Amino acid sequence: MHTWRGLILAAAVWIVVLLTWRAALKADFVFDDVVRIMGEERLIVAPWDSWRAMVAGQRPLVQLSLGMNHYLGGLDPRGYHAFNMLVHATAAAMACLVALCCIQCLRIRKSVQMTQNAAYFCAFSIALLWSLHPLQTAAATYVIQRAESMAGLFTLTAVLCLCGAARWSHAPVACARQRVRVAAWGVAVVGCCLLAMAAKPTAASTPALLLAIDVFVVAGSFRAALRARWFLHAALWATTLVLIPLGVVRGLFASAAGNAGAGLRVAKMTPWDYACLQVRAVGLYMGEVVCPWLMSIDHGPEELVANWTVVVGAATLTAIAVIAAFAVVRGAWWGILPIFFALALAPTSSFVPLADVAADHRMYLPLYAVMAAAVAISAAMCSRARRHSVAAGTRASVVMMALLLIVVAAEAFATSLRNQEYADPLVLWGQVIERRPTHVRARINRAGILMQLGRDDEAQADLDVAAEWRPQDPLLRLHWGILELHRGHAAAALELFTLAAPSLRHSATLHGATGEALRVLGQPCVAAESFQRAVELSPSEPRWRILQASSRAECGDNDAAAGSLSESPRQ
Repeated sequence: MHTWRGLILAAAVWIVVLLTWRAALKADFVFDDVVRIMGEERLIVAPWDSWRAMVAGQRPLVQLSLGMNHYLGGLDPRGYHAFNMLVHATAAAMACLVALCCIQCLRIRKSVQMTQNAAYFCAFSIALLWSLHPLQTAAATYVIQRAESMAGLFTLTAVLCLCGAARWSHAPVACARQRVRVAAWGVAVVGCCLLAMAAKPTAASTPALLLAIDVFVVAGSFRAALRARWFLHAALWATTLVLIPLGVVRGLFASAAGNAGAGLRVAKMTPWDYACLQVRAVGLYMGEVVCPWLMSIDHGPEELVANWTVVVGAATLTAIAVIAAFAVVRGAWWGILPIFFALALAPTSSFVPLADVAADHRMYLPLYAVMAAAVAISAAMCSRARRHSVAAGTRASVVMMALLLIVVAAEAFATSLRNQEYADPLVLWGQVIERRPTHVRARINRAGILMQLGRDDEAQADLDVAAEWRPQDPLLRLHWGILELHRGHAAAALELFTLAAPSLRHSATLHGATGEALRVLGQPCVAAESFQRAVELSPSEPRWRILQASSRAECGDNDAAAGSLSESPRQ
């Protein structure tokens, strides 16, 4: 009976999340989506077509999912967003089951005094508060950040499997079937841990997270956890070896000059400077939990200069350290909450420093600990009121339920609005520029969108601002060259494209625009070569194929021109 009620609650959470995220189906590709999906289309292949999908970068599972999306729908963003929605909804359902199982473990150990109905309500509340928060759009709607939600899904599944292994290992009757069940749950835990790291290497903290949950929630002590499941935890720690073939270990000791990866050194920043910024980043994240309007598709160091970020960040980290230490000394179960937050956030904020010092999607899993703590505090307050009198406990419970409904409704409304904003990239970049007018990347990206809409004068205004701060930016030169091409200045455009080429050699837009400039300058044969490169980089874009055929025809090679048009756009 309890199992079915838990599954029904999880299914309800799943449905609510999908309904809340339905506006995301109208969203387009934004920011890194344009580069990682549209710009690298040649690398996105169906899983059964090429083994390259398994070894393309540090996130093979994400690459496989992109290959499936591309095979089924090409570059139609709706399929990509539908997949992201399903992953997040499933993670939300799993979050409900994880909370319920953890509460059940605590009830069995007499660590919490809670009725079964209260346990269901708390688990349901945690899942809804976590999954519907607008901060989750950074991972659930932003397509390429599905790496975060996929890693979170498999991490939560690993926790659920750990609880299953513990349940059967503590069964009163030992038999061969029981041992098989325990082994099966153990294999599932290890498998989910591997899948989490295959989605995003920062899930390397999952073994430590599972050990902490075993110690504080399932077993109740470090000694009991190791005595019951030492082999399982040893196997979990061994899964971190998968980071070696993924290239993560090698990347740790390389400098990160931009968004290309991680390293112990960050360009133009000392380790101490980076650490200080991360304190401020934690403050920003906690501010976004309470004030979602602080969210941004692209944070930068300049956004962390506000004094409140360092105050909130330092206070948060101090509270985490103090509460965790106090819980360890007392052997209290709630020590898992600050430890969960720290372990989930640490990989992208400390020992794997990134050039982007803050990103909203990094709060995907840490937010679970924040919401679990809020519900735990509320439940404790209701329990204390009930000890004074039944009437007081009833009133407290009613107030908490009403407050939950209000917060959940507000979260769902804010999330729906945020998903609508993803449907208009101009709004997203406009928000960044409104808060930071000199943000170069926002100016350049908005200029690119404005040019697609034919609003060249507005695009030029954005590029003028960007040029004051970063005149050598290759994407700035590309956009500026396209504007020159629109104005009939092909020679000036070609010069700008040549300057941008070394950094944007894998950009189909660059090669296509170069081909257009060459055609205007009367060099159709050379232009055909540029269009050919654009076709190779973006096989689903018909424009380059048509221009390639026209250029070949101008060169007198009609057979090649006909071949260009007859080639299938799918490669």
